[in-house]
Amino acid sequence: MLNKFYKDIIQFWNPGDVFGSDEHLLEPGEKEARNPRIAAAFRRLALCEQAGTGIRMMKSQWQELGHPEPELTNDRSHKAFEFRLGLAIAAMPASIRDQAGTKLGLSQDQVKVLSSCLREQNLVEIMGIVGRKNRTKFRDQVLNPLLKLGFIAMTIPDKPRSSKQKYKLTDKGRQIIKDLSETDEN
Repeated sequence: MLNKFYKDIIQFWNPGDVFGSDEHLLEPGEKEARNPRIAAAFRRLALCEQAGTGIRMMKSQWQELGHPEPELTNDRSHKAFEFRLGLAIAAMPASIRDQAGTKLGLSQDQVKVLSSCLREQNLVEIMGIVGRKNRTKFRDQVLNPLLKLGFIAMTIPDKPRSSKQKYKLTDKGRQIIKDLSETDEN
């Protein structure tokens, strides 16, 4: 398998086409495996939870993150399968991409957090809005990057772990929300 990472797309390429039609890949149910013995071993070791759902699950979860619909190419003539995940960065205004300082820009969860912090919110309230349960991962993946970028601020900055700690939108964060709403209107 060959994985390529570009600014606006992630590409997975595999030698060998997929059995069945492209439409069949997105239907529920078990699919014919290229190597049934390996598939059976993974099932026995409980390393594959729901056989036959991978492509559909990747597609739906990628879109839930706010990215464009993935593209599938099952090229039987060249015996190749390609799965391309487009990144939402292409649709974001340059001001957001540049301020975020990463190739990926803001995640959908980060945008939801910014929108929810129009009024002061505590950690549990914000986690509930984005449907997260793990505080550490939420802080590391969503909250801390927004704090470092200056898009949100703590109401009690000298006591970051205070039970009364809340988060609020900064002027910089308000500008991002404004930029996002203008992008949605266009």
